Amino acid sequence: MMPELELIAKAPSHGHILLLGHHTVLLEAWHGGDVPLPETDTLEALHIFDETTEYRAVWSEARGRYLESLLTDDTIAHECAEEERMYLSARFGDTRSYLIIRDYYAIDEDEAVYLAGYRILGVGGGT
Repeated sequence: MMPELELIAKAPSHGHILLLGHHTVLLEAWHGGDVPLPETDTLEALHIFDETTEYRAVWSEARGRYLESLLTDDTIAHECAEEERMYLSARFGDTRSYLIIRDYYAIDEDEAVYLAGYRILGVGGGT
């Protein structure tokens, strides 16, 4: 059963969905509609993304609720950004497939660089 998520209506209407359930991992093209979570599973994390926006909902055991975010280049404070590829396991089919991740870096008051956030931009390779 899908939980009540307040920001999901603002998720991209097209792109990809990455769903992590207690027993389910799903990565596929997204064209809006219902989130395909099996009724017997529990949602741990949900990412719906395109090249400009990522909707993210992650279960927080400490708070007893889902923490939702709508992420863009403008919503993550940063000094610079860098893209990386995160290759997927054979469980997703073609092992040449990868997630395109944008890492956002900031500088603290001691001028140390730290990872301020990330967002998923897309899927590349064989998917």
